[in-house]
Amino acid sequence: MEKSGIKNGEVYQYAEKKKSWIITRDSDFQNYYKFHKYNIGGIILFKTTLTNKPYLFKILNKFWNEYSEKLNKKLLVIIEDVKVSFTE
Repeated sequence: MEKSGIKNGEVYQYAEKKKSWIITRDSDFQNYYKFHKYNIGGIILFKTTLTNKPYLFKILNKFWNEYSEKLNKKLLVIIEDVKVSFTE
């Protein structure tokens, strides 16, 4: 079965061009080397048990309300069911 979507390298290049953040469920994006290789805003990676869109939006909204002040620098943010971790 063929995967749909664009390749991870293309996602990094697009985010780098726009200086934007990547928000994803793809655990390939927690690669620390690639995180530092590209000049992007940062990455928010969801590693939650539930993955439906309403749940992810709810979690993202809660995250934004609690941690938005931390997002002024490049971070790798991993959001799990019971914790949020930040790596520079």
